[in-house]
Amino acid sequence: MSATEREHVMPPRPLMPWTMALCAGMCVSCALVLSIAADALLRERATAVGPLWAIPVAAAVFVVLAHSCARLAPLKRWLYAASVGLVAGAVVSAWWAVGALSASRALDGRAASGLEFVVRGDPSINDDVYSYTCEARADGKNLATVRLSCDRELKVGAHVRVIGRVLRFENDTYGRSRVLRGELRKVKVIRLVSVDEGSPGPLLRLRNELLASISPATDPARALIAGVVCGRSAELRAQPASDWFSVTGTAHLIAVSGSHLAIVGFVIEGVLQKTRCSRGLQRAILAITLVGYAAFTGASPSAVRACCMVFATLVVNGAGRRRHGLSALFATMSIFVLLRPTVLFEMGFQLSCASVLAILCFCPYATYALGELGVPSGVASVLSVTLCSQLATLPIAIPASVHSRSLLRLQMRSSVRW
Repeated sequence: MSATEREHVMPPRPLMPWTMALCAGMCVSCALVLSIAADALLRERATAVGPLWAIPVAAAVFVVLAHSCARLAPLKRWLYAASVGLVAGAVVSAWWAVGALSASRALDGRAASGLEFVVRGDPSINDDVYSYTCEARADGKNLATVRLSCDRELKVGAHVRVIGRVLRFENDTYGRSRVLRGELRKVKVIRLVSVDEGSPGPLLRLRNELLASISPATDPARALIAGVVCGRSAELRAQPASDWFSVTGTAHLIAVSGSHLAIVGFVIEGVLQKTRCSRGLQRAILAITLVGYAAFTGASPSAVRACCMVFATLVVNGAGRRRHGLSALFATMSIFVLLRPTVLFEMGFQLSCASVLAILCFCPYATYALGELGVPSGVASVLSVTLCSQLATLPIAIPASVHSRSLLRLQMRSSVRW
């Protein structure tokens, strides 16, 4: 059979692993528990805990079906995995909810001047207002994650003391979105008392120096470079140039994700293959390099997800087993949800997982279809990746783009109230 004939053979159906049922059950139960927890944290209406009974009931039904229904014997592993995922997701999300409610009570009645805030990420910028995710501390202990807004830029890792107000989020779209991401209060800064940037680590110091030399706030082109190289897109998203990427469907280019790590990994692996290092040492160096790059660019959920999948692939290859992308994806998603349930409501995580799932499942079919239409194989393989990822993320991106303007208006209105 010639190469051309092999290219036009219908690709095999992808093997869906049982970890898919585990991950699905975990995500469903986490979403339900966290939504009820958000109602309790916002305190705008009575919290209905009745729907929580659906989780143990569904888990018990799956176990009974796996035991008693002979027709479902081929799906026994899937049913057990779904029941375990439901219970595990409910446990970890309930644990987070209890901790969040306790932290919320600890913040009641506290003045902003009695707290210390530690900046945990890059800001979002709206009308010269910088908003940060921060850890609120008292007596050296972390109390809760909050959203702090001020009129100046702060470095990641900076310890800040302020005079201001600690307020609850309103029970609107913006407030609920922040609470579901783990931010329990909003802090309006009236005056900065002290800013201690401390001594950042070597990676963070290198990133800060590189961002200072790029100066992303001075020009859209520089802001684009900062987003692609350093993973900081705050300045670009605050400019009209951000809309160009949204309209053209290329917003993923300014978010560090699997494609960026793939390029870095390809370059590093190519260099290592020309050395005399053993295969195990090459894998270790590649893993360390990718972790460093993910940390350098801000450790976004999409970048960390890509790192975890690379680790899974390296471990499987090192053990002499055949790699399977879907198994690595669902195992990685399950670990993410177990460690931090609120990651479910972060758009970067949703977009990253949806696009990778679509690429792994449908990219061979898209390549085959494009080949049948006469598209050259090289172009078809690249175009199919773009088409699959774009179509998979549309159900997430379209509602987000529709609500983004309303969220901005709500945030601005909230700032005016402060």
